[in-house]
Amino acid sequence: MKYKPQKDYFQTAYNTGTDNWSQMDFKTEFLQYITMLPDEATVLDIGCGRGQLAFLLAEIGYKVIGMDYIEKIIKINNEEVKAKQLGGKLAFVSGDVFDIPLTDNSFDVVIDSGLLHHVHTEDWQDYKKEVDRVLSSGGYYLSVALCKETSNFMDWKPKNSDTPDFEKYGAKYHFFREGEVQKIFGESYEQIREEVFVTQQDIALLFTLLKKK
Repeated sequence: MKYKPQKDYFQTAYNTGTDNWSQMDFKTEFLQYITMLPDEATVLDIGCGRGQLAFLLAEIGYKVIGMDYIEKIIKINNEEVKAKQLGGKLAFVSGDVFDIPLTDNSFDVVIDSGLLHHVHTEDWQDYKKEVDRVLSSGGYYLSVALCKETSNFMDWKPKNSDTPDFEKYGAKYHFFREGEVQKIFGESYEQIREEVFVTQQDIALLFTLLKKK
């Protein structure tokens, strides 16, 4: 399978606690975008990882499903849901973004924080097709992805490189330029807001908020 080395890398990182992306702090910027979303929306967080954003959204009143293809992290997250007494507001499910195990038009918001930049460019339309299927008309899609403005990443320099693509430890990364996420989704989506945010780790992230027409 094309994505098996990448999945193995993520599995190992979660098992050993070396998932450094989970420590990236962009909550303040994220909450600014959340204010643009409808109140009491039903949210799907794809590629949710340890579920930090899903827990945050549930705690402020949204109904949330977090999805990831690493089954162990899903089990851990659901145990935390019970511990925090968030049942009925939040649940985590195992699933693949190319075959989301949820019904059509069932979410007001789809959030992707850190998944899209691992999708191979030739699979972007398959990714878009599934997101589009589960997102209701008038719904919102929020992407938080690695940005080409990043100066240094794992000793590689995206900003000064001729290519936006990078691979290490079996994981692929695409560093997005402004406007690029909008191109994936096309004319059936309106871009509401987009900007670059630089984390304390000096990683540039591209926030893109789209609305399905």
